[in-house]
Amino acid sequence: AVRCLRNGGVLYELNTAQAASWLRRPEKTASFVQHFGGERTLVKERTFPTVVEYVPISFDPSSDLALRVAEGRSGLDPDSIVRANWIKPVNRRSTTQSFAHAIIRFNSPKAANTAIRDGLVIAGRRVWGRKLLQEPLRCLKCQKLGVAHLASECKQIHDTCGTCGSVSHTTSTCDVTDRAKHWCANCRTGGHAAWDRACPAFLAARDRLLDRQPDAQYRFFPIPSDPSSW
Repeated sequence: AVRCLRNGGVLYELNTAQAASWLRRPEKTASFVQHFGGERTLVKERTFPTVVEYVPISFDPSSDLALRVAEGRSGLDPDSIVRANWIKPVNRRSTTQSFAHAIIRFNSPKAANTAIRDGLVIAGRRVWGRKLLQEPLRCLKCQKLGVAHLASECKQIHDTCGTCGSVSHTTSTCDVTDRAKHWCANCRTGGHAAWDRACPAFLAARDRLLDRQPDAQYRFFPIPSDPSSW
């Protein structure tokens, strides 16, 4: 099956695991790319993302060595971790913060499930992962949820502040810090911002999205040959 993505990419779904493994072979991938756009084409292998909580901030997710060490101490196969990043920007941490949440992407559902079931050892601390579930998009200009556009494509003339709901400034320039003065442009009510993850409109949009994803109900990434994962 072939499906066009919003970002202009194309998703190819093969009918067997053997066919997918065949296409991953470097020489086959190179030949495939050459016939589908050449240098303009980039093949991205599917990854299995997990949210790993309370990771020591001494861990450097940009370091390949740090990723390989974490694999070894966690009993994972070499190169199981494709990449990792902090969820919150480092410059927004408090001065007393010792731990932070990270997104770690694995190259197989087996490796990701190991992180969920048995945990990982990162910077000397055992931490556990959970599946990173898809969330509804929110336009950072009009603040609407579940829309098929980003801020750069938004047709709304003015910016709507995601914090106070004002149309006279952007979210990044808003100086409202008092939560009581927050105003949600989606709920049309005060007490929380449009970016608040506890926003009723966000939660409703997320639930609708997850209802369309059968795998979301499982704790693990389903593996047909492993009944414990489904």
